[in-house]
Amino acid sequence: MAKKALKEKKNIIVLLSIFILFTLTLCSCNWFGEGILNVFDPQAQIRLNHSNIKIDESGGTVDLEIYSINQVEFIGEGFSYKYYDDGELISDLSKTVGMAFYVEPSDSPGSPGPTTQITLPLFYNDVMSYLAEKPLSRNLTCSISLIGTDGAGYDIKKAVVFDLPVSYFPEINIILTANPASYEIDGGTSEISAHVVTVPYGKPVQGLNVIFTTTGGTLSADSATTGSTGTATVSLTLPDNEKEEDRTYKVTATVGDKEASVTITVYGTGEKP
Repeated sequence: MAKKALKEKKNIIVLLSIFILFTLTLCSCNWFGEGILNVFDPQAQIRLNHSNIKIDESGGTVDLEIYSINQVEFIGEGFSYKYYDDGELISDLSKTVGMAFYVEPSDSPGSPGPTTQITLPLFYNDVMSYLAEKPLSRNLTCSISLIGTDGAGYDIKKAVVFDLPVSYFPEINIILTANPASYEIDGGTSEISAHVVTVPYGKPVQGLNVIFTTTGGTLSADSATTGSTGTATVSLTLPDNEKEEDRTYKVTATVGDKEASVTITVYGTGEKP
């Protein structure tokens, strides 16, 4: 009799465990994913929604909606930022940013609790400076995780965004020079240099394609790429000037919607003032 009673007790425990597991599955909780003890001492089940991701010249933001789907509160302590260039971690840019926030527990398992809304910066000035020096980098990604402690005392880390592409093209200035900028009647060849720098830092921008046009003469190339000093160079060959009046030629350098011009003069045969 004792063995039979023990067997029936075990069957009841098994059936009860199956029932609990089935119920928790229907409630969309992940308590068993954290181990069987988590059923009796549960961690906060935190969920995230992105309502808006924006990347702009100020660095960009992501709007978050954070809530719990079980009856455990969560105390947010901050966010961990990691940046990767072509898959390689950039340790100098990676950081943890403190930001306190509170997520209320749900009223019942499986039901979303009150939402905590946060607007989170995607990257900071050091990342913008990094991109300003490498504006053509198209392989920079950002992974952000929230960190904190729940009401049961568990440390929790949860991904906010993963491998989010980050791009930033800085405002630029083009400084265009001609050397020499004037000739006697015989004409000649002038070196045209476009110096591309960032605003307001004045750092050279490497790897940009500069388009050159002229109102006369012959350019050695229609375009050139800026080097490590941010400079793209072509040459302009000008014809002789057999007329009395001076002749001027305008060269324009263009990058995107930015442009700059310089004028080269070939003096005529007339008397100079």
